[in-house]
Amino acid sequence: MRYYIFFLGLILLSCNKNEDALSKTPIKDKDTVIVQKNEDISFVSKTPIQKLHSEAIKVMEDWQEYQSVAAFMPKFRKTTTKEVLLNSNQFHELTTYLKDSIRLRRFKTMSIRTRLNVLHNEALRLFDMDSIPSITNKEIIHETENIINAFSALNSKINSVIKRDLLTESLIDIPPVLEDKELIQIKKTPSKSSKKQKVFQNRKFDKKLLKNKRIKPLPKKKKGLFFKKQ
Repeated sequence: MRYYIFFLGLILLSCNKNEDALSKTPIKDKDTVIVQKNEDISFVSKTPIQKLHSEAIKVMEDWQEYQSVAAFMPKFRKTTTKEVLLNSNQFHELTTYLKDSIRLRRFKTMSIRTRLNVLHNEALRLFDMDSIPSITNKEIIHETENIINAFSALNSKINSVIKRDLLTESLIDIPPVLEDKELIQIKKTPSKSSKKQKVFQNRKFDKKLLKNKRIKPLPKKKKGLFFKKQ
């Protein structure tokens, strides 16, 4: 009888151990999907950031929203995929302020507005990636390159606008030294139109003289009178 009781005790102990083991192991359903997070990898952007030339830098000094975005851009050049996603929210806010704060009249054009909207859309796309669990490192790096390209396109357009304005100003404003030289040359060498005007005036004067000069009329021929040949 003792052996039976001992045998039943062993069976009960083994059953309890099996139940504990089953409770600790996770139950996998057919519909559940296990998502493995990407490892944080470092990378350097292949695309350089287009810089502003010296005159454009002076013009853009007072545009604070642009300066904030420009100061943030180097964080996308040499970074990690984890840091890119962590910075995506702040960068999205900065681009939102930038596109709604065009201060200079020369930049209130369709071409500048389009480039600002493209940069903001790329920033929004990167911000959305942070909430997607299945996003890959390759997609994060590609979107970072898109942001750098969009900002470089904006800088390139700003440079062209400033250069165009400088060229227009140089054509309108003539230096005073050159202006004086041109005036001296005009005084020394009269133009063709002035020469023609003088000739025309002389001809008028000659016609007046001919009109004022008294010319004796020719004698009228009398009827029946013939001149003999000598």
